[in-house]
Order: sequence, then C-alpha cells, then structure tokens
Amino acid sequence: MPAAGLRVKGLDNDGAARAAGLRSGQTLVALDGQPIAITSDRRLADLKEAGVLRVWHHADGYRDLRLPAGDPGVWVQPRCIFGRWYHLYGNRDRRWDGVMLAGLCLLQIDELDLAETAFADAISRGYPVDGLMKALAFRLRMQRGDWASAGSLLPGIRSVSRDEPWWPTDSDQFHAARAAGDAEAAVRLIRERPGAFRAVEPMEYVTWLALHRAMETLERDPGEPSLAELARELGERSLLSDCEPGTRWKFGTMSQSLNQPVLSGEVFESSPRAGSYRLAFLRCPHPVGDFGLRVEVQFKPHGDAHPDYINAVMVGLVNYAEPNQADQNTKSFWASRPHVLGLDVRHRSGETYDIGVRSHSQIGRHSTDAPWLAWSWKTRHTIEFYRVGSRGQVLFDGKTLYDMPVDPELDDLALHLQVVGFATRFHRVEWFALEPKVSATGSPLPTMGPR
Repeated sequence: MPAAGLRVKGLDNDGAARAAGLRSGQTLVALDGQPIAITSDRRLADLKEAGVLRVWHHADGYRDLRLPAGDPGVWVQPRCIFGRWYHLYGNRDRRWDGVMLAGLCLLQIDELDLAETAFADAISRGYPVDGLMKALAFRLRMQRGDWASAGSLLPGIRSVSRDEPWWPTDSDQFHAARAAGDAEAAVRLIRERPGAFRAVEPMEYVTWLALHRAMETLERDPGEPSLAELARELGERSLLSDCEPGTRWKFGTMSQSLNQPVLSGEVFESSPRAGSYRLAFLRCPHPVGDFGLRVEVQFKPHGDAHPDYINAVMVGLVNYAEPNQADQNTKSFWASRPHVLGLDVRHRSGETYDIGVRSHSQIGRHSTDAPWLAWSWKTRHTIEFYRVGSRGQVLFDGKTLYDMPVDPELDDLALHLQVVGFATRFHRVEWFALEPKVSATGSPLPTMGPR
C-alpha cells in the first residue's frame, strides 16, 4: 500500500487511460518510477512519450498500465493512504497502534462510524490530539456531509503544516468555511492560494467581504436561529403561481421543456441522456424579497458523462438582470455570476459525485467530492435555499452547505433548473416568499430572530 498518490476522479470516455484499463477510485502511484505531473486543473499532464503507470487499489493491489504519448484523459485528486503513512511516519506507540491503524484503514474505505469509534479509542489510550487527529476529525465530518461542523475545526487545522500529505484540500476548507459562515476564512484561503481557486476571483471576494463588513452582517450571535429555523416561523406565499417563462436568457438552442411540469405542481420525470439538456427557466414578474425554495428529487446518472458536457442536476435562483454568459458559449456559463443561490450535483464517471454551491458573492463555481451522497435511485433528496435580509443559506438533506451574507437588494429573480445526463424524478418544486404570519384579526404575528 502506498503512503500517498493521486486518486482517479474521472476519465475521458475516449481517453487512453480508460482504454488501458484505468478506473475511477484507483490510486496512481508513479509514472516510470517517478512522481506524476498534473496540470493546474488536476488532470494528468500530457505524456511526452509512452510510459508505465503504477496503479494501486485496495481490492486488487498494484498493477502496471502502459500508456501512449499524449493526453491520458484522467482527472485526479491528491490523496494520502493514511494507514501506510502512519505505519511509516506516524506517532507510533503500542498502546494505540492497533486501533489507530484500524481506524485509518476503515476511514480509507468510508466506514466512517467504525473509524470514528477507533479514533476515540486511540485518544482514550493516550494518543494526543495532534495535527493528524485534527485533520482526521475534519475529514470525517466532510465525508459525512457535515460541512458546517467541519468548518468549526478550521482554526485548529490552520496550525498544521500544509506540507503534510493528509492536509485537508483547499477546496474542502473553502466549502467548510462557507458552510460555517466563516467569511474571513473563505477569503483568506483564496488570497493565500489563488492558483487553487481559478474559478473564484480573489479581488471580487475581497471587495464583497469589505462591503458586508461595512454592513455589519458578518458577525452573528452563535445562538441566533438558522434561516431554515426562522423560515418555519414565517408564512409562505407561492411565487411560482405568478411566474412566466424567462426570455432575457437564451441558453443557446435549449428549449424550456421543464417549465410546464414545474408549474403544474405535480410529480414529473426528466431523463436526458449524457450530453442532452432539459431546462426550466421561470421569472417572477414582481420584486422578490425574503424567499425560500424547496426541491425534492430522486436522481441517478445514466452512465459516464459526454466528453464535452458533464452530467449534472442544477438548481438555482438567479439575478434575471445579470447577462447570461452561456449565451456566448457554454463554458462561459461557469465563469458567470448571476446566481443569488445555487447548487449542482455533477458526475463524470464511476460511482462518485461532486457537489458545488454557487452564489453571487463569488465569480464562478467551486465543487468538491461528495462521498456521503447516496448512489441510489431509491433515495429522495431535499434541496433548500433561504434568503432573509442579508443572510443566505443552502441545505442539502438538512445539512447546511452554505451560510453567508447575500445581497438583499437583488429582487428581479428567476428559477433556473437544469438536468443533463441524469434520470430524475421531481416530487416537489416550491418557490415561495417568506412573510410574517397573520393572526385571525389580520395583524402580523411576531417572528423569531432579526430580519
């Protein structure tokens, strides 16, 4: 077992590596016995000449694959093989070695509950809460989808050397900071590591931070209710019943075939194949203040993604007045900034998802692995967005993925729903204004928390 390597996240359908037998989830160890070069967007660099790729997987050990010169067509994620690293370099002691090694191996195969029990046992036997243990606690929470909880650990993580192979990825730290509402940490990350956040414009984020600090919206009482809790104390008034098809955005040649199914309020299915799009784009014709969005959906990709179009289920509320970069070319869509709040689940190959959260507070989109997201058609997922005043929250299956300041002045809004290469069944799509509940006498009832 190697101590570190590159985990295969995705493969081009027509790539040389796929043809040679490489599969998602395997770990790349070396190329011709040397470290493997990757590009800034985490693809294997082009091979100047044919070479032998050393591959490892826990199910079948080491293998050697011969690759031709050129682009191998592989997306990767640096990874540490925790058990091997600990065996070679860890804080070894016979009092806790057994349970630490067991926990690290269990974590590697995503047996999270058993791994957590083993780590707690190691601490009870005297293992110190060192940098490795802090990183493991962070990883456990991220792999469970508890991004906000992981974000609370970031101050301790920052004291650990970035040179360690088990250092949490910049992407995971970025997502955790935003989920925990730690805007300072999110901005610090992209300013310190601009090369890791090509989709995020650092100065745009710095300007946004300064604006919201001036608005005094960054500091919140820890006991203040979440927006999801606050929304339960408010009334809901449907916005979809007033919506009409949006015409400002063209989306190239894509038709808005999902508009009527969304407006019907009934359960509906959409199952475009890889490379094919289905779209709903519905604008609310009057100004929108505080709002909520609730979507219940089942999904599963049909198979590997199209070479040019990643499989995705995308849900967003967008600033209708903002130009849509997709009208220029498809790739420009990911560099645009119209989303007030948005979430997308993406898939390239294998049984792994990426999940990303978008907001107008950043230009572009940044995603991270979602091993906690069930690979099953039987699972019904719930996506929720809330904006109350200058706060915005995004939840997936009840877990907070984003809790940051948003612009309360953006009120010309449209619902954007898009499906590419997924089989989906939408059980509910509700977009509603959040308003104080009214008593029997017609006067507003008091609400909890500041508005």
